[in-house]
Formats: sequence, structure tokens, C-alpha cells
Amino acid sequence: SPATIDAVPRHAAFDDMRNKARWFGRFYVMEGSTLGGRALGPHVARQLNLAPGAGNAYFLGHGSQTGPMWKAFRGRMADRLLPAEYEAAIAAARDCFADLGRWFAQPLRSVA
Repeated sequence: SPATIDAVPRHAAFDDMRNKARWFGRFYVMEGSTLGGRALGPHVARQLNLAPGAGNAYFLGHGSQTGPMWKAFRGRMADRLLPAEYEAAIAAARDCFADLGRWFAQPLRSVA
């Protein structure tokens, strides 16, 4: 529900998304996770006896379009980032991994 989504804690680290290089760096991590999800999804579904999309939808990525969308994202990033912006994009990707690790390490809280 929208209320449940609104109750999910937001991480302040994602406030830098107006910077193009940092946006691409963070989305490189997020979009790249769809590739891993496609590999992990069947294993998760088997281990937890889940029907497709029932509890493991994140791992489905963009379905059959995951590969083409990843390729399109990489192409757009290559077209839009200037060499002078590479270091900022790489730093943002590293920050994204670290920020996600800290965020996921937080104890779960119930949402009423």
C-alpha cells in the first residue's frame, strides 16, 4: 500500500541525485543489480518454494528485457558522462554499495 511504502525509511545518502555523475554511479549499481537478480531469482524461488513474482519479484529484474535494458543504460551512460566525471561516478557507485549495506544492516521494524 502507499502508506507501507511511505513508512520505509529513506537513506539521506540518495539526496545527491541531482548531480549527473553521481546519479549515473548510483544507478549503475541499482540497474546492475537486476542482472544479479536474474541469476539469483530461480535459486531463491526454489529454496523458498515461491511462485514466479510471489515474494521474489525483485529478482525478476525487467524480465526478458533485463539484458537489453542494461545494455541501453550502459550506452546512455557512455554517451552522457564526460571523462572528467568518471571519478565522481565511480565514487558514487562505491558510496551506493556502502550506503545500501548500512541501510540493509538496520534492524527490521514492523509497519502497521
